[in-house]
Amino acid sequence: MIERVEVDFSAEGKEQLKREISNNKEILNIRFKGRTVILLVLIEVLLLFIIYFTEDYGFSAIFKFLLIVPIWMIIMITFLHYQKRRPAKRIFNLYSHYLRQGKYQAIKVESDSCEYYSDDLFDYFLFNVRPKQFVLLRQQDFEFDTEKFPNNCFVIPPNELLDVIGNKIHVEGNKIIPSKSTNSRMPRLASAAEVLGKG
Repeated sequence: MIERVEVDFSAEGKEQLKREISNNKEILNIRFKGRTVILLVLIEVLLLFIIYFTEDYGFSAIFKFLLIVPIWMIIMITFLHYQKRRPAKRIFNLYSHYLRQGKYQAIKVESDSCEYYSDDLFDYFLFNVRPKQFVLLRQQDFEFDTEKFPNNCFVIPPNELLDVIGNKIHVEGNKIIPSKSTNSRMPRLASAAEVLGKG
């Protein structure tokens, strides 16, 4: 069985949310003033006009290069500024929402059987939830107690909160012994599996 369950934030989790919100708010408070934007646009237009009017002169190639550098710098500064603002705004809104709610949705998985796979890079647990429904976990994406996991009932934190609450899997049931399976069987099962983790 796979179901979504609501989990309350711990006091430490709430404090971490507040810190992340504060850090991202500082980024959002750094803005280009309207006058700065207008000035940058005017400088770019002026430089483009200079390039246009010196097109017929012999030194135009060198002149163009010298003028394209500041144009490129203005574009890159603007681009990097907004590239930093976009994720900061998304995280600020997301974490503010979670802080208001005081809880988050996690995924609870219940399964009586587990298969273990390993390749050259990663280790995988494939849980059979019900006929033709599987959950695939990549071991390296999560932290768990090896004495209790794999387990027949566990809760997985959501990806978007891993920076706040961590990537620890919380177990609620009993440990199960995974059966080791061949890699050739895994792709067929994994194609029908719900993959939980960072990807």
